[in-house]
Amino acid sequence: MSTQNRLGGRVQRKGAALRPLEMPQRGEPAPAPAEPTPPALTPVTAELTAQKTALTLKLSADQYERLRTYGFKHKLSHQKIMETALLRFLDSEGT
Repeated sequence: MSTQNRLGGRVQRKGAALRPLEMPQRGEPAPAPAEPTPPALTPVTAELTAQKTALTLKLSADQYERLRTYGFKHKLSHQKIMETALLRFLDSEGT
């Protein structure tokens, strides 16, 4: 029995180099890579450069459903809704 792999070296071992992009694959050929577009120039604000800290909030099922419904209706993320609400509360309390 031959020790040669019947796949002719097409199988990569874990940690091996990535296979070349020009190797034919099944199905549609991969599209040519697009030219990278430069990022839009926007002013740097403190909000964009400030490091974020994670915070966990536990909600009841009813509260979470209300948050989801509001976010969907107004096309807002949970993060944006909670951040806006928290800042409004802190501003109203004068802190």
